[in-house]
Amino acid sequence: MSEIFKPALSQGGPLNHPVKALSSLAAALARAAAADEQIGIHVVDRAGQVVFFSYREVYQRAQAIAARLLAAGARPGSNVLIRLADPMSFLLAFWGAVVGGFAVVPLAASNPWPDDELALRGVVSALKQLDATVMWVAGDELERVASAKARFGWDELTVINGDMLSITTADAEPIAVSERCAADLAVIFPTSGSTGVPKPVMQTGDAILSMCAGGILMNDFSPTDCFLNWMPMDHVGAVVFLGVLPVCAGASQVHIAHGLVRQDVTRWLDFIEQYRATVTWVPNYVFHVVAKALLQRTDANWDLSSMRFLVNAGESISTRFAEHFVDRLAQHGLRRQSVRPAFGMSETCSGITWPTGLSVVDGRYASLGKPIAGAEIRIVDEQGAVLLEGDVGALQVKGPSVTCGYYNAGQDEKFLVDGWFDTGDRAFILNGELYMTDREGDGIDVAGQNLHSYELEAQLEELTGVAAGYCAVCKVVEQGRTVLGVFYCAEQGGDAVALLSQIQQVVAQQISDIAVHYFPCSQTDIPRTSIGKIQRKALRRRLVAWLAEQPDMARS
Repeated sequence: MSEIFKPALSQGGPLNHPVKALSSLAAALARAAAADEQIGIHVVDRAGQVVFFSYREVYQRAQAIAARLLAAGARPGSNVLIRLADPMSFLLAFWGAVVGGFAVVPLAASNPWPDDELALRGVVSALKQLDATVMWVAGDELERVASAKARFGWDELTVINGDMLSITTADAEPIAVSERCAADLAVIFPTSGSTGVPKPVMQTGDAILSMCAGGILMNDFSPTDCFLNWMPMDHVGAVVFLGVLPVCAGASQVHIAHGLVRQDVTRWLDFIEQYRATVTWVPNYVFHVVAKALLQRTDANWDLSSMRFLVNAGESISTRFAEHFVDRLAQHGLRRQSVRPAFGMSETCSGITWPTGLSVVDGRYASLGKPIAGAEIRIVDEQGAVLLEGDVGALQVKGPSVTCGYYNAGQDEKFLVDGWFDTGDRAFILNGELYMTDREGDGIDVAGQNLHSYELEAQLEELTGVAAGYCAVCKVVEQGRTVLGVFYCAEQGGDAVALLSQIQQVVAQQISDIAVHYFPCSQTDIPRTSIGKIQRKALRRRLVAWLAEQPDMARS
């Protein structure tokens, strides 16, 4: 495939930036607190109420919260679980733990605390493995978590009410900022499990500061920027890219309660206009949800001209979705070069490559950009040999923002010699820029050509009657043959039989020699992560179980 005889290796260059030299995350907040008092954190809660704290106020409250943690008997250096849906409560708990010298474990708060005995036992068992001494919770979960603590003998855990965090003042005796250094463990990100068994990703303060320094250096983030987030606060993109990085850049940040936007995703555009946001991030599926919703909003009028850095990341990127999104929002002032497909994961502290805009090759693959300063990416074959630019192979990354390992886990095969990390994705490099072809094993071989699940999904979601963001094409290999499962949700009021026929016609145009089975679902039947990304691994397991119950179907 390659006609460019250049190794598929791209390096970001030296990482020379003041943020990289900071002694800790707490030092980053202290530096922001000493700057402009008009810059800080806006939060819009589920009821639409707005709260603003300057970074100086956040720092003062963080000291008081740290003192409260110490008074509760928590030991500096121990792990603190944060299960709080309200963004301001989460951020105050996060920075309080950072200032006090604790390691933060963000937990998804979008799903209710389980009542089922088996599920509850599983959750408690998993959380116990994280060796936490404190857990922040709020609302009726306070009593339920305390009950689970007593029932399962979780004696080492102290449960603290997070409802009071947003009204915490700096009246408490201030404490000295923790002397923990950047090399110490700062955050543990429990992965979503969409790529397999969840693994708690360890990130040091140095790793997070390296990502922030590299991102600022590459993208010219500054105090003139305004970062806007509506993703749940347990995700690395919300915590690091849209939470810690703006602190390091001395920029404003706005966090919208996830449920407020999830009910109507076009509200995201309302908030971009209201706060004149310049930086934001969403997973790929949101692009099509918004683009499809705009077909029903012909009277809508937004001014999105402030937006210069709209990140599309978190899952396989459909250029079809991205192009539709740009086309329909161009009239509202969104520039094509403002859309930035990128690559990152919990293991890289969020983004490790950034592009200069939306650029597509072969009409299929979006450029995910070059690596940040200090980072390297390469493409290798099955034997680990570096391929040439243009050739598709396994993506590996290296750099100071890459995780040092998984918590309470042995050596993982993803960690290779010389500091390289195997992402599990397939990609190619062209002119130093990364192009992803397959994530999570979503490649389908059709007559010697590779069709990607997300490409087929994009075609299906364009059909009238298919709910945007609720279609997944999953592949399994059973008895030596490839089998596909098409999971989809129909919009209300449609003709289910006619819709299935249309879906089958679209699939038949692409695939003729592979067994395909169709599964109409309700929206609650589609498993999703906290940010709304479809959990394809879960759907694959469901397809395998279904085939096992009717083995003849795998050969049909």
